Amino acid sequence: DLLKRLMGQAVDKLSQNGQLLLEIDQDQAEPLGRLAQKFFPGADVRVEQDLAGYDRIFIVEDLPRSRN
Repeated sequence: DLLKRLMGQAVDKLSQNGQLLLEIDQDQAEPLGRLAQKFFPGADVRVEQDLAGYDRIFIVEDLPRSRN
């Protein structure tokens, strides 16, 4: 729920072509990816792994223009 609220708030706070980086638990990658596409359609979404090979950093970049 916290990440969902954060993603919703980020829509109006982040600038065009900005980045949103979140440290996540490996189980959050897939549902967070769906949320990112909902809030930031057209943005590039990817997940980077930590040194142990677990999904750890969730990245949304090339954000479309804010909805303001």
